[in-house]
Amino acid sequence: MVPRIAELTPALLDEIDEDEFDLVEKIAHPLPVMVIAELLGTPIHDRELFRAWRSRTLKSGMNRASKTKMWRCKKTPAA
Repeated sequence: MVPRIAELTPALLDEIDEDEFDLVEKIAHPLPVMVIAELLGTPIHDRELFRAWRSRTLKSGMNRASKTKMWRCKKTPAA
């Protein structure tokens, strides 16, 4: 997967027209979605739909405190 991520990252950077940009919006959010979509075999034309589903799933029923807790838990290494 590392070689594929190394291919996708410059492609995302090439799409950025601004001198200053939101790193999360332009790279950190779409890159994992693209990688996961490829791992699942999602067709290229459905990737935007896949990203929208993922966003809605994460947003549904979660307030800021529960989102913070979710991300903190994901960063904690398994015992």
